[in-house]
Amino acid sequence: MWHWLRKIIGSADAIPTDVPRLPATSERTLSSSLKNLPSEARGWIGLSEAAQLFSNEALDYAFGEMDDEGKFRLGEFAADHPPRCG
Repeated sequence: MWHWLRKIIGSADAIPTDVPRLPATSERTLSSSLKNLPSEARGWIGLSEAAQLFSNEALDYAFGEMDDEGKFRLGEFAADHPPRCG
């Protein structure tokens, strides 16, 4: 699960230099950014941004073992944007 999550949202220690960072100030902004990516292009957001959008837990606990709601909300968002999130 963690590998999949990092693949979708990136991580602070592995900032991709060859793909654009997507604006993620809101779910609507992120959704729009994903839709505007060219076909088969990739983009990323940081874990802290994803936590702020989808989790009610502190960053250290976001998407962790006890954050079922955060994982559920992130999963719903990803399901609404196939094949962009995966």
